[in-house]
Amino acid sequence: MFDVRPVFNVIGLLVSCLGLTMLFPMALDLSRGNGHAGVFLESALITCLTGSMMYFATRREAARGLTLQQTFLLTSGVWLALSGKSFKAISKGLSPEGFLLIENMERESLTLNSNQSRMLYESIPS
Repeated sequence: MFDVRPVFNVIGLLVSCLGLTMLFPMALDLSRGNGHAGVFLESALITCLTGSMMYFATRREAARGLTLQQTFLLTSGVWLALSGKSFKAISKGLSPEGFLLIENMERESLTLNSNQSRMLYESIPS
């Protein structure tokens, strides 16, 4: 039987560490006085609590080690949990203008990509 508990144990520990690293932008925001430190604190707490719950719910299973299949699952799980729009997007979503910023960034990246594609196509000799 394939057991995913050791995988969730490691992912939970790494997500908790990600939450702790969110305290550095909060400190920087406090020092500059931008007024968004509460958003960083809230997102750090949500991330740390989620990771801690995953870790403590599966901590007894971590002592056995990981099989090759679990290691492959761990690689994909860590990539999904720590990158992209998962936990890092919480701070953007909690701020009042956060969703507008995300939409604008996506729109600008699409516009930039289409302009770059057009320039590349036009530079190809006929």
